[in-house]
Amino acid sequence: MPIKTRPVFPALPTLGYLGSYQLSASGLTATTPGAGATSFSFQWAPPAGQLCVITAVDLRIIVATVITVQPVMGFVFARGFTAPDTGGTALTGPFSKRTSYPTSLVADVRAATAASLTPGTRTPDSTSFFIANASPVGSVTQTQGQPTTWGIHHPDPIILAANEGLLLNNIVAQGSGTYQYFMRMEWFEVRAGSL
Repeated sequence: MPIKTRPVFPALPTLGYLGSYQLSASGLTATTPGAGATSFSFQWAPPAGQLCVITAVDLRIIVATVITVQPVMGFVFARGFTAPDTGGTALTGPFSKRTSYPTSLVADVRAATAASLTPGTRTPDSTSFFIANASPVGSVTQTQGQPTTWGIHHPDPIILAANEGLLLNNIVAQGSGTYQYFMRMEWFEVRAGSL
């Protein structure tokens, strides 16, 4: 089994380190989500300009019913994220990896269930920084794609400032059929001006 390593961030306590965090989410897509439909939303809007440093994101897609278009999902940056998405299931913290860490400062996290999320106020990038797909068209129920991970060997983390975030979107419009997604992300939080 290969050894997975994480990026090393030296002297974290001197960088205004607040704590490290992790969450996982899953959901079922709508029957015919269009391109750009959002299944997961992470809005960062801290009270004092703190930064969110994302170190890893994992994503797996599993076909739930026979599909006519191969599912492709991807994570995109959201800018000007001043009002959260709505719908789905809201995920609540603390998300912390250690009891003594404070509850995460993330403003809103939610996962779609049977329908795509309704966009809040935000501007998604036009391209994804990380994508994953699943089985070919016509695949049988429960055929799954390989788990895909961003970050385990990446030299630089993703750094979110206030009113930024991540979205898990459909890359292509989906025909008939549904699929499930399973994702996990890890991050740490630092005071404003630390990086």
